[in-house]
Amino acid sequence: MNEAPIIAELREENTLLKQKYELVKQELAQLRRLIYGSKSERFKEESPDQLSLFASAVKEDPAPNIEAEDEVLPEEKKNHPGRGKLPEHLPVEEVICEPSGVLSDWERLSDVITETLDY
Repeated sequence: MNEAPIIAELREENTLLKQKYELVKQELAQLRRLIYGSKSERFKEESPDQLSLFASAVKEDPAPNIEAEDEVLPEEKKNHPGRGKLPEHLPVEEVICEPSGVLSDWERLSDVITETLDY
């Protein structure tokens, strides 16, 4: 009885079963990501028909611009989105809050200005 063809057939079947097992493992991992993963991980694989948002982005020179670092841009004052400016005819009271103690080693960084309306 010649067992060589049987062994070759069993080896081929073994490799096919291993390939199917790996495929099923990958599918199971993908389904687990869909069920339990965060929303950013749900659609990880991209369709080849889908265009990339960043494919046409121009890559900038990674070297920093030394001249731009020396410039100090003024901070833009952003208005509060919930209300407009207070009317000009209202009285204004300035309150300056200074820390107590020895201030000789301290340095003033900036002023914080807030507007409140008493009623």
